[in-house]
Amino acid sequence: MKSIKLSLCTVIFILSCKSNRDSNPLADEITLKAFKNSNSAISESSSNNYSLISDKLRDKTLGERAFIWNEKASIIKEKTRELLSKLDRLNFEDRSLDDSIFNLKSRYFIEVLAMDKSVSKVCEKEREVFLSRSGDKITPILNLELAKNAVVILEFKLSHFIYSRLVYGDNYYTFFKAILGQNATHLKPNEKLKITAGIGEFTIAGKPTFIIDGQKILPNDYGIAEYEIKVTSKGKKILPVSILYTDTDGSKKSKNYDLDYFEE
Repeated sequence: MKSIKLSLCTVIFILSCKSNRDSNPLADEITLKAFKNSNSAISESSSNNYSLISDKLRDKTLGERAFIWNEKASIIKEKTRELLSKLDRLNFEDRSLDDSIFNLKSRYFIEVLAMDKSVSKVCEKEREVFLSRSGDKITPILNLELAKNAVVILEFKLSHFIYSRLVYGDNYYTFFKAILGQNATHLKPNEKLKITAGIGEFTIAGKPTFIIDGQKILPNDYGIAEYEIKVTSKGKKILPVSILYTDTDGSKKSKNYDLDYFEE
């Protein structure tokens, strides 16, 4: 994130130096070097995101989602590399350089925008900055490096977004909820009532299924299965509960429990 902050600060510095750009080549050289270092650092962060996304292919709980989002990440990576390559081939002496840069970025933006509805939302937030033009405010070589900066920043944000979708899902995979339990509902004199309280973590990543008293119960959006019993007769009752889920290695697992309760 430090590199991104550096890039934004550099932009402010450049755009404030329009009148001095020809008379201060040392400032241009320092700024250009800062841009290149910043762009390299941001690109490295994106590469790390791509590696993390690729690693998710081994997570069997994600199923087809891992392949779908990996494909989207690969497309973004490929299109970004193509755009950066085209920017490198532009002629600094071309008077229409700023127009050429803008046209290349616009095409890239439209293509990425059309990839996925959720991806397009990320793009829309960056539209104004990404498609901004520098014109003759800075030297051609700085203009080109500034364009690359906008590209690698957007790539980083998109790759980070895709990784977050794999980790948390559309509405997040993991939820926290307060848990409160007790060891008994009927007590005799001098018996102790034990209270257990805590914060529980619920997940739907393992695609859990709950079988309670022989009935299949699917979890709600928070990964919690709820089941109600109507009292019909007196005496001690045993309620069988089975939890079926997929482990991170793709294997099917199950846990079986017997819940005792007493009906009066």
